[in-house]
Amino acid sequence: MGKVRVLTERKGCYRWAAVILAAAWPLACVPKVAAQGPLAAAETPSDDHSKFLLHALKAMREGRLYDAVEAYRRAYAGADTDAERAAALLGEGDAWAALEQYGQAAEAYAQAARLRGAADHQRLRAWLGAAKSAAAAGNTKLVVEASEWLASSGDATEADRAAALARLAEMRFEEGDLSGAEALWRRLTDEFSSYPAARTARQRLADIFLARGDMEALRKLLAAARGAGQPDAEGLHVYAAT
Repeated sequence: MGKVRVLTERKGCYRWAAVILAAAWPLACVPKVAAQGPLAAAETPSDDHSKFLLHALKAMREGRLYDAVEAYRRAYAGADTDAERAAALLGEGDAWAALEQYGQAAEAYAQAARLRGAADHQRLRAWLGAAKSAAAAGNTKLVVEASEWLASSGDATEADRAAALARLAEMRFEEGDLSGAEALWRRLTDEFSSYPAARTARQRLADIFLARGDMEALRKLLAAARGAGQPDAEGLHVYAAT
């Protein structure tokens, strides 16, 4: 009984260690793709989530990215909880992104984000990955879904929320929804005035107010920027005066 208990405890620690490693794995550390083939029988671990997850991490470190995708999928199949499934899907998304297969990456990230039992930090990382990969893949619908979640999330940083609002505003503008874009640019300047996305928003709003002849709205915009000591305030004044 003592031996069985020790093995069970070790297996539990092993499983959670694998989940934590996968959630924290930095995409920037992924090496270039190495020569690879199907998983060899000799190096295939047992049909267990944690072992396949660790196999996938090893494959990522070695640049065997297609092997990593396969191992992450096997880890997903062997998962017992949504947190474990999310760990596998996040890893698969990272592998596809490293391969510049952004459509597959976006779908893997989005699937992780939609898991009801995913941890908050997993959902945040998943929507961030989905937004970036979907934009690279030209998946407008998914970019909107991810950006809307990020813009309203209390877990996202202010910088991420500002960037999400900026993406949504530009997409509204490109679709011809000027009023929708203007509302989002106003929100950017009000709530995130010190972020780079807000500088672009102030420029867009200045153009709108000038074209509309709404000099009172323009005056308030310029005064707010100057009063807050924004670095683009003087440039906006010069631009508006020309």
